Amino acid sequence: MMLNSNHLLLLLCSYLQQRAANDKSFSYEVVIVDDGSKDGTKRVAFDFVKKYGVDNVRVILLGKNHGKGEAIRKGMLHSRGELLLMLDADGATKVTDLEKLENQIHAVVRKDYHPGDSAAGEATFRISDIPIVAFGSRAHLEEKALATRKWYRNFLMKGFHLVVLLAAGPGIRDTQCGFKMFTRSAARKLFTNIRLKR
Repeated sequence: MMLNSNHLLLLLCSYLQQRAANDKSFSYEVVIVDDGSKDGTKRVAFDFVKKYGVDNVRVILLGKNHGKGEAIRKGMLHSRGELLLMLDADGATKVTDLEKLENQIHAVVRKDYHPGDSAAGEATFRISDIPIVAFGSRAHLEEKALATRKWYRNFLMKGFHLVVLLAAGPGIRDTQCGFKMFTRSAARKLFTNIRLKR
């Protein structure tokens, strides 16, 4: 896992640095949350701070393991950006796909929020003030995964999908994808109210 995380961080920081070099209005920060790991994550994280600078890479040390939910919550609440990306360290999604999530959020803003609307406020508004979330999905890979899983895992997965459909409604096919983008407003509303840490 450590090697994957290190490789993913390198890809992420290189991509973001190149994007910032090509677009002077683009800025970024990477927040690494170390949830009490004992595998050298802290050392790797601080190496990235040294390489990319404290303005671009920050490390939050939780001291002891509180669980993934708490690590995500802390990271989101300490983030300073207008758009906040949650990215699992397993490398299951391409870093460049974050542009797809950005485009979806901007499409919602163009469609539903126009300067002067009561929902948007004044003639000028910041995208970070509008609560929007974009979810990544690996649902298009489901057929390939079905062929490689045991029958009972497929049965449990289909049952879980049914529960999600009943609870959240249609349109959300992959709730477990660790690739989600939030506007600052959406993140503040969601993550200040999370109570489960695991």
